[in-house]
Amino acid sequence: AKKKWQTILHRLLWAFLICVAILALLNAIPNTNVAKDVAMPLDRDLVSHSAVKNCESGDGGHGPDNTQPWYGSTYELPVGRTEAIALINDIASKHGFKLHQATKKDQATMGGETEIADIYLPDNYIDFTSNPTHVSPGPIYLTFTLPKKDQYCTGSNIPSSSDANHTVISLSVSNPRK
Repeated sequence: AKKKWQTILHRLLWAFLICVAILALLNAIPNTNVAKDVAMPLDRDLVSHSAVKNCESGDGGHGPDNTQPWYGSTYELPVGRTEAIALINDIASKHGFKLHQATKKDQATMGGETEIADIYLPDNYIDFTSNPTHVSPGPIYLTFTLPKKDQYCTGSNIPSSSDANHTVISLSVSNPRK
C-alpha cells in the first residue's frame, strides 16, 4: 500500500510540474501590440473631435504567421474632407509624426505598383520615416486614408460613407521589424 501511495504521489507531482511548465510557457508568450500602443493616442484625439470608431483589428506580430505588429481602425468624422485632412495633420503632428500626401515614390513602400494603388494614392497621408514613440526599433508606418468610396468593416455589410459633411478615416499603424 505504501508503494502504491508513492506512485500516486509521484504521478501527481509530475502532473503538477507539467501544468506549471505549461502555464509558464503561456505566460512567456508576448501579448503586446506596439502598433496599437502607438495608435491609441491618435485614436483618443480623433474620438475627442467627435469621430465615431466603427471597427478595429490588429496583431502583435508574435506568431509564426505574422511577425509584424499592426493595427487598423476605421472612423466616421462629422466634418468635410478638407477639415478632416487638417485634423489628421494636426493630430499626427501633435504626436511627433509629419504626414505628407502619398506620391508615386511612396508606392513601393505601400505595397507596390498596382493600378489599385494608383487610384487610392491621393487618399493616403503617410509618415513612414518617423518613430517619435521609440516603442520599437525602426520606423513606425503611419497611414491615414480618406477614401472616396464606401468602406466596410470586417464581417459587416454596413458601409461607412463620406459625403460633404462626413469623412471616413482609416488609421493604419505598423512596425516592420528589420
